[in-house]
This record gives sequence, structure tokens and C-alpha cells, in this order.
Amino acid sequence: MIKDGQTCDTITLCVGSSVTLSTSFLYSQQGQRGVLSAASPGFTGFSVIDTTTATNSIGTIKVKITPTAGDAGVHVLNIKAADKNFPALTNTRPFVVVVNICTDIADAVRSDNFGIYPNPGTGNFTIQIDDKQLAASCEARIFDVLGNVVYAGKPGSTNTAVDLSDRANGFYFLSLYSEGALIGKEKFIIQSTSVE
Repeated sequence: MIKDGQTCDTITLCVGSSVTLSTSFLYSQQGQRGVLSAASPGFTGFSVIDTTTATNSIGTIKVKITPTAGDAGVHVLNIKAADKNFPALTNTRPFVVVVNICTDIADAVRSDNFGIYPNPGTGNFTIQIDDKQLAASCEARIFDVLGNVVYAGKPGSTNTAVDLSDRANGFYFLSLYSEGALIGKEKFIIQSTSVE
């Protein structure tokens, strides 16, 4: 069971900045201890700096996040607690970590210069980029909340149709890259209109 369910689940950082994330888990039995860990495939900018279990069966893990340029993009950092029962009971708390390269270039491309619409939408979207030169040279990637790339391509024009109608309802992230560097991002929602 996660003790601190009110913790923000999305963290946005610039390359080189740092934040310490602390989250706690309540084990199923009084006095019980467990194993706390953090994992994120492809994301190297984090380290576990402390794990403790208090006598009241609350385990706390502290993770320091300090992303490098190679970490630019969207990642999912999974914080996991496992008790020492057999079989072990586990609980995982995912955090979305958005890493930006914050330079004058990144600051120039704000979400008011590009976007994805309609938002929310049912699956057929248009990526709109106001700058024709940027639209012709950038790469667009769309990630789900687990950090999986569900679309990647070069828009080529200021309005590019993207069909995501086969994707599940939920939050997605559009990221624009120029020469491999993240220059902007936009969150959007796929929301089915079907009523069951």
C-alpha cells in the first residue's frame, strides 16, 4: 500500500537540475520490513540515496534525480516496495519524469508555437507547428504514460495528421526534437466517446 498517495506523479526538470523524491509504503504486517528499489530502463539520471523502514512498518525511499543531456525526453521512474513474505507482496508507484534541455532554443519553442488538437480527442489528431522551417526539420514523438513511443515521425508540414485511434484512453505526451534535443512538449488526452 502506498502511504503518500497525494505526491505529484509528474516531475519536469531541466538537464543539470536536481530534485530529491521521497515516497513511503506501508507494509502489510506490523514490524515487517521489505525491499525498496527504483528502476527506469534507459534513464540514467537518478540514484537511490536512502531507504529506511520505521518500527511502524512504513518504508521510505529517497531518490535523487539529476538528469544529463542523454536523458532528455519522457521517462517512467518506477519506485517499488516488496515485503519479505513468500510470495512477496509488491507495490509499484510510477512517476513520469520529463527532462528538458533548457537553452535559448528550447525556451523559444513554447507550447503556444505548436500543439496537438483536438485535446481531448478520440484518436485522430493534428500536430500543428506554426514555424514552417521547424515543421520541416523537427521530429515528433508521442509517448504513453509508461514512456513507450507510440508514434515517431517528421511532421514535414505545419499540420500533420496522426492516427492514434487504436490506443487506449489516457494521457499521452507529444515531444518535439531538433537535432536530437528536446525543444518542446505538450500533454494531451485520448478519450473514447463510446458509452458502455
